[in-house]
Amino acid sequence: MCQNCSNKLPPIYGYAGPHIKEVCSGCGAYIRFAPKVTIPSFQESKQMIWAITQDVELISEKKKEMGVFHPNLKGVDANIAYNNLHVRIAKHFCSPAP
Repeated sequence: MCQNCSNKLPPIYGYAGPHIKEVCSGCGAYIRFAPKVTIPSFQESKQMIWAITQDVELISEKKKEMGVFHPNLKGVDANIAYNNLHVRIAKHFCSPAP
């Protein structure tokens, strides 16, 4: 849970130089530097996405918005991208309708 905004969704991962950092998916506040082993694998994130929705169009739309998905995405970059996609989709369904 974020100390700033009490957000309960998983954090977003990103790079800070050679390090990987966790930031709140609600307010964007820095949480901590994250060891690579704590980032869910892209397979785990894909399963979590599929558990939330099977709407392929929504998933494709969110991927396009992020702009980081390409055929050669692999390793830690893939783990980060799919985790962040999972968080965006979870946030989509948790947010009140506009």
